[in-house]
Amino acid sequence: MRVQTSSLRSAARARRSVVLSIAVLLSVLSTAYATPAPALDAGSYRVETFQPLAPGVEYQRLVRDSGPVVAHVVGIQQSPTLQLTALLSNDRVAGPVPTTEPTSSMCRRVNCIAAVNGDFFHSSGEPVGAVAHTGRLLRSPENGHDQVGVMAAGGLYAGPVAWSGRISSNSGSLDLIGVNRAPAEGVTLYTPDYGPSTPAASPGAELVVRILQLPHPLGLAETGLVQLVGLTESSGGTAIPTGGAVLLGQGPGADRLRELWRSSQANLLGQTALLQLGDSPSLLDSVGGSPILLRGGQVAVSNDDPRHDLVRGLHPRTLVGWNANKTFLVVVDGRQPGYSVGMNLLEAAELLRHLGASDGINLDGGGSATLVVGGIVVNRPSDRLVVRDGVQRIVAVPQPGDTVIGPVERPVANGLAVVAATPLSILGNLLGTELVTPPAGIPPAAPQDDPGSRPG
Repeated sequence: MRVQTSSLRSAARARRSVVLSIAVLLSVLSTAYATPAPALDAGSYRVETFQPLAPGVEYQRLVRDSGPVVAHVVGIQQSPTLQLTALLSNDRVAGPVPTTEPTSSMCRRVNCIAAVNGDFFHSSGEPVGAVAHTGRLLRSPENGHDQVGVMAAGGLYAGPVAWSGRISSNSGSLDLIGVNRAPAEGVTLYTPDYGPSTPAASPGAELVVRILQLPHPLGLAETGLVQLVGLTESSGGTAIPTGGAVLLGQGPGADRLRELWRSSQANLLGQTALLQLGDSPSLLDSVGGSPILLRGGQVAVSNDDPRHDLVRGLHPRTLVGWNANKTFLVVVDGRQPGYSVGMNLLEAAELLRHLGASDGINLDGGGSATLVVGGIVVNRPSDRLVVRDGVQRIVAVPQPGDTVIGPVERPVANGLAVVAATPLSILGNLLGTELVTPPAGIPPAAPQDDPGSRPG
């Protein structure tokens, strides 16, 4: 599967020389590609741009004069030739640095038609919630943090995900507290999807295993077979072998690993174990998000939500909405007076409902909010490269006295993309946003300093 992006790159380079009437563009496309113009009840929004991207995928730029507000919408018809898939920065959960990656880079790597940034993330660059990709669990869920994803049974789901994991043999069994998450009291499983080695931890024990037979790792409750290879007393930093994994135990979890290893050495059959992972509901591709905005056509978010800055503030937003037939990837620009001020989450829920969504969720917003088409950023991210006190830095919100050099794309932890089952070309040209390339060594804006980019 390959998506050709050369036309978009050429359009971006020649953007000042491109002068196309929207009416002429739609006339040409109507003869080349029979996609009807959308019947959009968008309240006070008007459709300023409508552009088919691929069979079953279109882009709209919506403008609301009040504010003003600019929203970018990619609509995706339900189709066996289109797939909504999770993207993971640098194809790993954690280090070594860099741990985050621009959405545009992730999009280009998978030849996506379009993509948005995904979950909120910690200062370490690790996503807050779970990540699943094509049925493979890359990171287990976090209590209290919702997920959005493609269900194994079909359709999309947003809400909490229950998770379980267990390793058992004739020598005993133990429950897992997480997969590719920060170590804690108990036993955490680290796979090659985490990174080259386990994270630093308090003194404990680590058990290396070799995977003999992989289970379906997310939600179907199938069982895989592993071989117990060796136990070390360590504080993390153990290499995660290709074709294997590492069980890291802390506190009582370390004692359980030691006992499992001792018993396995006295019992030939105990040197292999069964690994079982499961979730409910079963999700094939998933990233975290919060809060739920729409549920069954009803607004599910309230100004009484204790996360005041996240919910009530006017911020750039990234949203996912859907109904039985269509999915919407939405980015709302913000923090740019005179162009787009952003919106609160009640307005975001209403926008999704106007688009025709029955369900929807908020993803990481603020300076993270990015919409990419064919590898080109088409919205206007709010992070800025500035000169402050004679030093260049990237900030979420410029301060008085800053000299603003230009907008930059914030590297993020993961994303959601629509990809095609077979190679295709993106129809037409969309003008990308001219972004500044920061000098090497300047760290991105910290998500914890951005009220629109914190889950709570």
